[in-house]
Amino acid sequence: MSGYATVRLWQMRPWNPNPLLRPSDRFVVLLRLVVALAVLLAVPVAGALGTQVYTADAAAIANERATKSAVDATITSRPQPQSSTAHRFEATVQWHTDRGVATTTTNVARQAVIGDNVRVWLDRDGAPTARPRDPGAAVFTGIGAAVVVLVSTWLTGWLLVHGVWWLQYLRHSAGWDREWRLIDSELRGDKQ
Repeated sequence: MSGYATVRLWQMRPWNPNPLLRPSDRFVVLLRLVVALAVLLAVPVAGALGTQVYTADAAAIANERATKSAVDATITSRPQPQSSTAHRFEATVQWHTDRGVATTTTNVARQAVIGDNVRVWLDRDGAPTARPRDPGAAVFTGIGAAVVVLVSTWLTGWLLVHGVWWLQYLRHSAGWDREWRLIDSELRGDKQ
């Protein structure tokens, strides 16, 4: 920071006794200080929230992994495009259980053929279910939550400071226009 910027910053402090410093200028500087503190405070809050979200999501993923198991199933029908999307294919598959043969329809690769093996995930009751999430997903969920808190706090602070500054600028510009019209009319001798 240059010497001029330091002096200017010191002169703009809200408690400066200078009578030329407008109350609105004092308010904007005070608002900037409050926003700066909020932005700094958002860092540890975002870190704590990100850690909490990570911990909860890691526990949920561990629970998913503990309650699901994978079996190798054999494709028994030709892969067909899914009705909703043309680039995803599904086929009927079957696998052997204690109770006999189980069958379901699942997503397969386009080039899959009858007789290929695919992995099917089952829940505790043996019903087909979605694949459990990767443990690394919890890291991204926690980081995402922290980033959302930080960015939203920073953006809100920036919008607040610049919005108030813009309103102050418009108000001061309107005041200057009134003053110049008054001076101009006095110089011309107009009485309005």
